[in-house]
Amino acid sequence: MLELARTPVEAKRVADLAKAAETTARLQQLGEEAVSHARAICVDALLLMGKMLKTAEKNTGVRLNGKDDLGGSRLEPPKSDVPTLADQGISGKQSMHAQALAAVRESDPALFERVRAEIANLQSA
Repeated sequence: MLELARTPVEAKRVADLAKAAETTARLQQLGEEAVSHARAICVDALLLMGKMLKTAEKNTGVRLNGKDDLGGSRLEPPKSDVPTLADQGISGKQSMHAQALAAVRESDPALFERVRAEIANLQSA
């Protein structure tokens, strides 16, 4: 599924499914290997989502100027064709974390691999 993800929403869906798989593996007592595998997939999906969000066209929002109608400015009218994070079901915090993960991967691949391994190998509480 991760290889087929073409949008941030699809990558988020893979991350959400990986989290569900982790919970299922833990509840069904399938072992740490299954739990670690699910965590690694989740990290990879968040990395992909971060890369996509980093390069995606941004919705600059609108300026309300105290009015009830949607505005913008003459120089930069609102872009209604670009979905917001909220439209995509992605919180600002999720976007920030995913893009930070992508930035670490880009700037220090060795550190990213260590972080990914640590997350995957966390002991279940």
